[in-house]
Amino acid sequence: MLPGQKRAKIRNALVAAVATIALSTNLAAAETAVGHQPAAEREGFVLFPGANQADGLEWQKVMPNLSLPALALELPHGATANVTRTDYIKSVLSAMDRVGFKRAILVGHSGGGLIVPQIAITAPERVRHMVFLSANVPPEGATVMDLLPFDPIAMATWILGPTYRVFWWWQRRTLCSDCDDQAWAFVRKHFDPSCNYLYVFSSNPANLEHVSRHGLPPSTPRTFIKLLGDQALPPRMQDKAAANIGAQIVTLDSGHMAPVTHPKELATILNRIANQDLEKGAQP
Repeated sequence: MLPGQKRAKIRNALVAAVATIALSTNLAAAETAVGHQPAAEREGFVLFPGANQADGLEWQKVMPNLSLPALALELPHGATANVTRTDYIKSVLSAMDRVGFKRAILVGHSGGGLIVPQIAITAPERVRHMVFLSANVPPEGATVMDLLPFDPIAMATWILGPTYRVFWWWQRRTLCSDCDDQAWAFVRKHFDPSCNYLYVFSSNPANLEHVSRHGLPPSTPRTFIKLLGDQALPPRMQDKAAANIGAQIVTLDSGHMAPVTHPKELATILNRIANQDLEKGAQP
């Protein structure tokens, strides 16, 4: 095999790995509820995790409580951090095809919200609703750093890194402020400091990437779930993020890791969004 072909094969394998699917048991339950509906007509949730929980497992307690079939996708991290935006979007759409989702409600948590508009730009007919869960949504043409307040303690602890105890103290204080010991142990176990903070936008540092949503269909419904107890992305910054994307705001009294700490309450909000779409006769 030629070196170029070998590299391409490895790259394709990495792209496939990024699109690892965690299917919930409610997929089978939904099939029973709707009967033998053609796969091409199925709709569901596609869930994207937050920055350092890039393996998607943060959604595992939410998924069984959802009213529609759901799948959680990994985001590029570790060995796959430099997968391109185009490749990742293709992998998401391919994952939707494999489970028969004609359209989906895309839910992006924290940094995972960055990819949601990009999928809606690329394949608007596949997106039923965009949901942002305490997501960093910069102004058009700005960077993710433009939304965050300057925090010297956060900067110092991140530079020191996870080798030091102060790093984990700060992460629990902000990222997992309302976690009990069990939830914090889970979040810490799945914390990945090697993630690409813009995931699929480029390999540039976050402060250099100017995010654009040019071409996003204005008719695509969008909701921002504001977490009132969030210490990682404070509520006032969430208000700005919601305004940047033109989203309706709903609230949940939770810290940043709501999928882990408040899975049932979060599922209730997502189910309400899905039901309202049906009542309105939402169109792609």
